[in-house]
Amino acid sequence: LCVCVCVCVCACHSSEQSFNRESCSSEQVSSVATLLRLASIGPTTTRFLQISTQSARAHPRAAGSGYAQSKWVAERMVEHAIKRGLDGAVLQLGFVGPDRRTGAANVRDRVMRFVSGAVQLGMHHFVAGASLLLFPVEDCAAAIAQLSAAQSGDGTEAAAALKPVKVAIADLMQRVCGSPILCGRRITEVPHAAWQDALRQLSEENPMFPLRSQYMDGMTAHRLAREEELCQCGYNQEEVDRFLAFLQASGQLGAVA
Repeated sequence: LCVCVCVCVCACHSSEQSFNRESCSSEQVSSVATLLRLASIGPTTTRFLQISTQSARAHPRAAGSGYAQSKWVAERMVEHAIKRGLDGAVLQLGFVGPDRRTGAANVRDRVMRFVSGAVQLGMHHFVAGASLLLFPVEDCAAAIAQLSAAQSGDGTEAAAALKPVKVAIADLMQRVCGSPILCGRRITEVPHAAWQDALRQLSEENPMFPLRSQYMDGMTAHRLAREEELCQCGYNQEEVDRFLAFLQASGQLGAVA
């Protein structure tokens, strides 16, 4: 059995990392088309697994970005191939968080950029009462491994079994600020105006710089549905310490003054 796990991403354009819809759609859709063609002509049985995003649930005209739109198109291509006999599945993931056991994280995602950038700045700001929904990466990896087996479903059950954890940004930043990993470095919560002034003068070396326009109001929240408000809380102090240690080892937190 040959397993093809397809996680196509698009290139970002401009210093603000905005998505070019035409380029994004071309890259993702053409990549999926190529992999589907190769899967159909391979000498062995192929299990095709498309890793997609929950933002692709909407019709492409309603999906906000070219990224989500191209994911929607790619999903339809895979579903069509499955109907024609391909052994495959589509798994939609939400916002993926750090590994709670090892601390390993995507240092370029929006949350890790904010944490790293705030540590370097020595200040942070967030919307009161805001929360994030994160899917711990180890849970996502387990779901992908499960779906990689032949005839293991179309991804619907695996996606339903994946449960996000709710992370209150106030709690997250309190744990970051109090972590022994920072060796006493001080990170102060500042008013909105002071935060915006700091971002306008932000160094290009700061991890937040490429996405700074998204942080002008601080770390923004996900809009939670009523059932999502009941999600288990995640990332306790030990787990936060682990991903901070990973960020430190990766050179994301800057030098200690």
